[in-house]
This record gives sequence, structure tokens and C-alpha cells, in this order.
Amino acid sequence: MDVNKSKITDVFSGNRQYVIPFFQRAYVWWKEQWERLLIDMEHVSEVQRQYFLGSIILKQQKTSSNAHIGDVRTIIDGQQRLTTLMIFFKVYLLLTEQTSLFNRNFVLFDGSLAIRHSHNDIRDFERIMKLESLDDLEGSGRLICAYDYFRENIKVEKLDYYAIINNVLLVSIDLNNDEDEQQIFDTINSLGVRLTTGELLKNYFYDCDDLEFFNSTWKQVFEKDEKCKGYWETDITTGRLKRNNLEAFLNAYLQIKIQDPNLNLSASTRKIFRKTDSLFNNYKTLMLDCKLDKRAMVEELIEYAKVYKENFELDIAEQRLSNTASMSRMNYLIFVLDGTTLIPYVLYLLFNVADHRERNAMFEYLENYIMRRIICKTSNNNYTDLFTEHLIGRNITNVASLKEYIENKDSELALSMPHNGRVLNAFLETDFTNKRALGVLYLMESKMRKDSHHSTQLLPYSSYSLEHLMPSKWRRNWELPSGADEDERNRAIKCIGNMAMITQPLNAAIKNACWLEKKYKGLLKYASDLETLHGVLSLDVWDENQIRYRAKYLAGKANEVWPG
Repeated sequence: MDVNKSKITDVFSGNRQYVIPFFQRAYVWWKEQWERLLIDMEHVSEVQRQYFLGSIILKQQKTSSNAHIGDVRTIIDGQQRLTTLMIFFKVYLLLTEQTSLFNRNFVLFDGSLAIRHSHNDIRDFERIMKLESLDDLEGSGRLICAYDYFRENIKVEKLDYYAIINNVLLVSIDLNNDEDEQQIFDTINSLGVRLTTGELLKNYFYDCDDLEFFNSTWKQVFEKDEKCKGYWETDITTGRLKRNNLEAFLNAYLQIKIQDPNLNLSASTRKIFRKTDSLFNNYKTLMLDCKLDKRAMVEELIEYAKVYKENFELDIAEQRLSNTASMSRMNYLIFVLDGTTLIPYVLYLLFNVADHRERNAMFEYLENYIMRRIICKTSNNNYTDLFTEHLIGRNITNVASLKEYIENKDSELALSMPHNGRVLNAFLETDFTNKRALGVLYLMESKMRKDSHHSTQLLPYSSYSLEHLMPSKWRRNWELPSGADEDERNRAIKCIGNMAMITQPLNAAIKNACWLEKKYKGLLKYASDLETLHGVLSLDVWDENQIRYRAKYLAGKANEVWPG
């Protein structure tokens, strides 16, 4: 990486071309930025002192020995600033009838422009650059508006061309062809630049000659309209981090791809590719090391993306949940219970198992496995290996093979299926967070109930909140029996046997009320039709013994609906 202080004539030297890649967004500067630039140029012309305009980040492109232009650089950051400078000078030099000065710096010897715009703006940009006089241009795009602004507001008597080109400075950060853009962005924090993996990959896979291929593949699936973009740009929780949905898909596809036996990757190499903090670089390395064809890679990736978009529902918390094995229940595990490590294997099954009955049987078994482990709070440190290296790598695509693989693990091993006794102990002894408890209770409720036997339907997960039947602040309204242990009561309060899902939070006035007041003024209204509260609301006393009894009841039901 080279960092240089550059004059405008160093940047626009007449023998270098800048390419705006696919990942760059369209031109977005507006009147505030144009006005600021014009004021700055007038100020420099008046005081004739050096003025710092900002920074640009460029990356050297490889060119062949017979290429017309020997120095081609991708604009990683700075397209707004450089594009506006070219429009400003075009208008100013047309006004002063000095088009030869414009051609000297901004048009290359072969007649091409110093900036080759992306498909978003290339038509309007070239229309402006080809003008021989200040004609009216039809259109309302940002570039046309910028041209109109400078045409109407430039006062030639306030500007000095030579003062501007000799005193306006840019900091040019030049990356070598083999340097990783993502790493550069992560370290140059002062610029506030952060391109997504999707944007970087789009630039890597396509160039300006691939517009038709881009429109029929990437744009059709990832950028078709605002709704489509919104789906892929939605943030989801992956472990302790948030990433956008497109990155989650790109990671899932890569994890599937590296298990392809035709690539013949070693276990140690696959382990490196499973690290998600350098996803873009992993793609580039895989493409280069395995000599993969970009076009073929894109076509396969797009087919997987279509399957992903059709099946992975980010708003599952807002939907009613079926009580039978289905993709919707997988979505619940992934997006409500933060089980994003499942995504690669679930996507792999969706793509490779055509029989939906077999696929749903596998989903049902996966739910049993995941829910028992969630209840028992087992470590998921090895989940990434399990759902990629072990299951995808072994091409496990039927429920018999899946059961055999999981159930052959010793009960003491990290990835084993928890037995019934561990589930019972977890319900009795584990401190559940509110989110985990609500998630478990809701999924259990959906499995236990049969709507024909209920006066109300099960609402979407987002309609419920968690309530502690015996409140944390129990001392004012809840008597502690003589000889009872206060510490034991506090532990019981955190047990899932003391927790209930209700359709809306209880009024603050009764949250900490005594049991009978809480029951008659709130719980019977909001939770009387729930299987997970079976028998509870008929009780006149709620204490540690009842909490323990209900915990055993729930454990028994969990072992029924999620058999091990």
C-alpha cells in the first residue's frame, strides 16, 4: 500500500484510467456537496494556498502487454469526489472555452475518459463528457442535476484554473493487486469506509464487460427491486455478532462448496475456510487455489441463492408456526433461537434432497437434537464443524444416516444427543434467560397443542412475552413459610417451571402482586388456553413445590415432543 499526496494533475494525468466497479453504489452527491465543492474552489482561487480535498482509495489492476491503457485502477473509495471534479471542470472549461485543457487531463490518448463509470451512471456521465457546448440535457439523474447545478452557479471570474490544479490536494491510497480490500477497510477507520462482502464479491466476479451476465444473475436475485434488496440487507444475529443476510448466505454457500470432493481440499485447508472473519478473502483464495471458473461459480452460487431466498424466512417470529415438521420450524430455530450455524446444512438439504418427506423427517430430527441441547445448555462450540465438515462432508442426506451419526456418539461427548435424565435435570436446575425460556416454551406449546381442542389459535412468537409466575420482587406480597430457605426460593424463581408465555405483559400494578391477584386479574385472561400452563391456573397456591412439580411436567412433555 502506497500513500501519496497528489495534485489534481497527478490524479488526472491523461494516461491513467479509473474504473468504478460493480460494488460501488450509484452517484449520490447532492446540492449540499456541490455547493461546498464550488465554494472550496472559489476559496482556493482567491487565496492560492494548498487545500486538502479528501482521500481516495485505489487498487491497481492487472493489464495485458497489448492493452491500450497501461495504468488502470479501481476506485475503491472516492467515486463521488472524482466524478464531481470531472463534471465541475467540464462545465468550467466549456464556459471559458478551454476544452483543450479538459482533454489534456481528463481524456486519454485513445479517446476514452479518465473515469469509466459503472452501469448505474455510465450513460449520463458519458453524455456530459461528450458535450461540446453547454446544452440542455434531458433527465433527472443525479449526474445531470450536478451538471445543471455547476452550469447555473459557476462564476468564471471567481475561479482560477491553474490555482486550483496546483493547490488542491488529495491523499491517494494505492493498493497493490494482491492486497485485500476488506483488510484495508478494517484498518483505515478514520475514513469510515466499510464495504460488505457482497459488494466486494460483486466487483470480483464481474466487470464492465459482464453487464448482461450481471443483470441475468446477481441483479436478478440480489438486487431485483427494493423488497429484494431489503431481504438480503436485513441484519441477523450470528453468535455474538450481527451480519447482513447476504453475508450469512455467502458464508453458507462457501461452507458447502469447500466440502466438494472434486476440490480435494485438505481438512486443515477447510478449517481455514470456515473462519468467517475473512469471507471475501476466502472466496478469492478458493477461486485462485482451485483454479475455479468465475462464471461457473457465479451460476452455481445463484442457484443456491434462489433456494435460500425461497425458504429462509427472516420474519418467522411474526408468523404462525405449524406443529408439524417443516422448514418454518427450522427458520424458528435459526432466526429466533439464534441457531445460524444450522444454515449451511439446512441449505445443503434443501438443494440436494428432492423428497420433501425425507427432508422434513431430517428437519424433525434436527429439531429434536437442537432443542434438547438448548434445554441442557450444552456447548455449541463444535457446531460449525458438525454442520459442515461432518454432515455436509459425509453427504448425509437421509434421516437414517443422520440418526446413526448422532446416536453413535458417546453420551459424554460434546456433540452427543442429551438423554432424558439430562433434560429433566435441566428443567429442574438450570437458570434460563427470558429469551431462551420463551423460545423453548413457545416451540413446546406449538408441538403440544391441537388447535381443534382450543378456543384460541397459537399466535406468532412475537405476540408473546415471558412472565415469572412468582415474581423476582416477591418479598412485599409473597409470604415465605416458616423454615423455608430464601436462597432456594430465589433459585426456584429462575427455573423454567416458574415461567409462562402470555400474550402481553401484565400491568405493572399486578406484576409483583400476590398469586391470587395475579392469577385472577391477569393470567386467566392472557394465558388460560395454553398447554404449557396445564393445571397451573386452577391452583390456589403457587410456591417452590408447585414450581418443581411443573418443571417435571414440562420435562416429561419435552421428552415426548423432542424424543432422544
